[in-house]
Amino acid sequence: MKKLVTLLFCLMLSSASQAALLTINELFKTNNDVAVVQLELLTDSPLIIFTTSFDYGANFDPIVAFYDNEGNFIAYNDDNEYVAPYNFPEEQTFWDSGLILDLLTGTYYITVSEYPNFPNRNNLFDDPYNQRRDIMPIDDGPQLSLHVIGNIDVDSALWEVFRDDTGLSRNLPTPVPEPSTQLLALLFGLGLIRLKCRV
Repeated sequence: MKKLVTLLFCLMLSSASQAALLTINELFKTNNDVAVVQLELLTDSPLIIFTTSFDYGANFDPIVAFYDNEGNFIAYNDDNEYVAPYNFPEEQTFWDSGLILDLLTGTYYITVSEYPNFPNRNNLFDDPYNQRRDIMPIDDGPQLSLHVIGNIDVDSALWEVFRDDTGLSRNLPTPVPEPSTQLLALLFGLGLIRLKCRV
């Protein structure tokens, strides 16, 4: 099965010649914080989403979720350390998360929360998380590191960190800070990429 997944991943990436990289690094202030990113996919194409936040337990255990333009839940992942490209400069470790999705052109949302605050599959704008626990500040704040690879319009990407009990505004106010994107010449070369082949 791992061989099949790796083969499919290679085929998907070989068509991603226009791929760009979006990276967001941000501190969570409480254990109930949720980061939300809005982005535009420019063509029908794959989207690769992954975190490098766990750092062998030195940081936090992220959960990634994905929603369509209307806020409808599509998918989530708790633990998947095999999504980052082979020579990506930041390492995924065993409780990092990731998704590989084949999508139509359009607007999408990505969220990242801290385990065990799982998405409840509600609409993104209608109480999407229902983890009920005491809200506590986190010493120094865990560092969110989220990466998205795909044919995306990085200049139009918006993001926000909101606290689970306060709700999410439909209009995300914050442009992704610079440097937010890199052309993936290092990773893609001539449209080819090596993967972590742990089979």
